[in-house]
Amino acid sequence: MKLKVEKQPEKGDWAVQIVSHDDRGDRLPYSDTVKNFDSRAVRKKVISELVADNGCTYEDADKAVSAAFNQLMEDGDAEDQGGDHQRRDQASQLVDVADVAELWHGPDMTAYASVTTDSRREDWELQSRGFNDWLIAKFYERYNKPPTNSARDTAMALLSSKARRDGDEYQVYMRVAEEGGKIYLDLANAARQVVEIDSFGWRVLDLSPVRFKRSESMRPLPEPRKGNFDTLRDFLNFGPGDDAVWALFAACLVQALRGDSHYPPLVIYGEHGSAKTTAAKMYRRLIDPNKSDLRSPPRNETDLFIQAMNGQVLGYDNLSGLSPWLSDALCRISTGGGMSTRKLYTDNGEVIFDGTRPVVLNGIEEIATRSDLMDRAVILTLPAIPPEKRRLESELWRAFDTAHPYILGGLLDAVSLGLRNLAQVRLDKSPRMADFARWAVACEPAFGVPEGTFLAAYNDNRDNANQSAIEASVIGPYVLILNQQDSNWRGTMTELLVELTRLAPENVTKQGNWPKRANILSGKLRSITPNLRAEGIHVEEGKKDRGTKRYVHIYSLNGENSVFSVPDVFSPRLTRNLEDAEDEEDDVSTDFKSTSTM
Repeated sequence: MKLKVEKQPEKGDWAVQIVSHDDRGDRLPYSDTVKNFDSRAVRKKVISELVADNGCTYEDADKAVSAAFNQLMEDGDAEDQGGDHQRRDQASQLVDVADVAELWHGPDMTAYASVTTDSRREDWELQSRGFNDWLIAKFYERYNKPPTNSARDTAMALLSSKARRDGDEYQVYMRVAEEGGKIYLDLANAARQVVEIDSFGWRVLDLSPVRFKRSESMRPLPEPRKGNFDTLRDFLNFGPGDDAVWALFAACLVQALRGDSHYPPLVIYGEHGSAKTTAAKMYRRLIDPNKSDLRSPPRNETDLFIQAMNGQVLGYDNLSGLSPWLSDALCRISTGGGMSTRKLYTDNGEVIFDGTRPVVLNGIEEIATRSDLMDRAVILTLPAIPPEKRRLESELWRAFDTAHPYILGGLLDAVSLGLRNLAQVRLDKSPRMADFARWAVACEPAFGVPEGTFLAAYNDNRDNANQSAIEASVIGPYVLILNQQDSNWRGTMTELLVELTRLAPENVTKQGNWPKRANILSGKLRSITPNLRAEGIHVEEGKKDRGTKRYVHIYSLNGENSVFSVPDVFSPRLTRNLEDAEDEEDDVSTDFKSTSTM
């Protein structure tokens, strides 16, 4: 389809007579005189009328209108409305080319552009490679030459200003969104399709109701098919009939499809040959495939910030330990707490990430040793795979890729079931990650396990985490010994330090992380207080009846004495804890500081 367009200056600036023809030159039904043809809104109206009158596609009408407008611009040498024949500079021409795009901004005032056709909408950050490539290609189509870098920079600055000043504001999501009681999963494919999930089921949409951004490292998900979620068990080494481990793993997966929620870090242990890396990689690839599914740990918070800005799931492989800063940062990024870094090329500009991300870690040694991380984590230990049951890795992943669409469909069924059941779920006791536990119970009927399997497994997991946190703390084992000797101990923090130092062997008290002052002891004790309470040991701090010195009260209630056995002070776990902490300064508190509250 082609349009014959003639200017009608007597009827106003940019008033035109439009007559439509097919490719053979035969006249088509649409014909009209249009005012203000230089307006994007007017040209969009013409496109809609062409579709209605001529029965053509939106894309064909868009091309015809764009070609007609470009021809007018070239014929008039980009004549301005005042009538002076001045050639428009390239920056202005680029802005004209971008006129077909919708300019808008996110809540953080980042500028975006969207280009809509009859089949899909492309959403780009204005400074992204995707929008830059589109703009250059469109400019070349119109002017048969590329723009200069200087013109492109000037045009981008103007378009960004228009997006922030005049554009609408939309929430922007990465891979997963939750709005209006529905969950959306970005397939990140070339067709820009998304999956919409509600309590009635799920469906693939060509035009997304919400705005997603994509990073260059993201990889597409397959289009889901109806299937069984627990088929995934065939690819994982959870041991024969271990419903508890599968229920915990499945619960973390369905939680990862909640939008901007609190996510328990998934920590997978196992010796060499236990397929722990495979389990972690499948966890991510099933819902958020990436150019690099698992990575080495970030070197600093800036690296972690960048990774969180560019992916939905963070996966780290074959760790031998976690530094205190990284352990604390993973707590914040899993369950809430802002992160920021300096904006490039500015002295005081700041970029803030205030969201949450699912995290999966794996290693041979116990890497989650700080109480704050263990208090949030789901920890799985995988058995070694017998030689006769090993599979070639290439065959395993080929089979997984074939089953992926069906496993994903089963996972989406589980999420839909969770949306349907959630309002009816009531927990007798709320654990630390109560929202996660409630959601997992709502989805559990789709896991293929007996009712109650998840809660029983999760309670056991949390009990083990509490015990591990106490054992990993440099003072934890000796607080247990003190409580066994005196179940109602009371004194000042200084007196407590003397007692614990008396109970601990010399090789422990001489380590660099053993508290040397009462205020340091207070911080270390406070960090394991929730874990001690779970084991029946209560810690209270306050002021004495007379005087100003603060006291600490460590006691067990009747019938609530802990059954947790005191570990050997030379246990491998405690030894590792002492070695890892050798470089910690005495005056640095180990308390986790977070902006979140739970």
